Amino acid sequence: MRTKPAWIKRPLCSTTLVALAALVALPLMAESQTAAQYVESHFTKDLVKHVDVDYRVYLPASYEKTDKPWPLLVWLHGDGGQANRGGWKEIESYGPLYMLGKRAELPFVILAPQLWGEVHWDPDAVHALLLETVRQYDVDPDRVLLMGYSRGGFGAWELASSYPETFAAVVPISARPMTAIERVKEMGVWIFHGELDDGVPVGGALDMHQALKAADADVRLTIYPAVGHNAVGPAMATESLWEWLLAQRR
Repeated sequence: MRTKPAWIKRPLCSTTLVALAALVALPLMAESQTAAQYVESHFTKDLVKHVDVDYRVYLPASYEKTDKPWPLLVWLHGDGGQANRGGWKEIESYGPLYMLGKRAELPFVILAPQLWGEVHWDPDAVHALLLETVRQYDVDPDRVLLMGYSRGGFGAWELASSYPETFAAVVPISARPMTAIERVKEMGVWIFHGELDDGVPVGGALDMHQALKAADADVRLTIYPAVGHNAVGPAMATESLWEWLLAQRR
């Protein structure tokens, strides 16, 4: 009797089985790849955010003596004014709150929030506080002005760009630059900086001024040649700044 070839008796080795399985799977893999697709959709949800801010409101001496609404100046302090550091004594040692003791009167209602620690300014929290201040006090919503120094200067950029419809003008002093130029080009902008600032280099202020000019914004720039980071002092002593602020309207 003729014997069958040896290769018929030999079982398939594991390598042969794997190869056959791979060949069978190829059409399936190709099919699954061609079936892949992107699903385009949209997600929306209302979020509730808790805010907790210490602040002070300063009213002019003649606040009760006039029926006209007052311009509101929002002042964001820099490092050192946090509640866990120098606190209100530090905040009142420079900026508009310092000027209250140097002038007969600043013709603004001044809103001064305070950071609780080493954190950045939260635009949402300050804006919510601002709206509550507008509701409680006799202020003109078309004359809301924003000013900040150092960390507060960058906070002013962020707040103005987050809620551009709120502000008539923004004054960043010794502030880092931002990128959302188009968000603030419709308001008045006056940038102050010290040429010798080694903490926040003056190049950022120059870049912001150039970009806003290119966007046809109403922007001014004051550079103090012999001043470092403390440009807030000479800025507050600039009489034309206060006149310019009073003329700003949304």
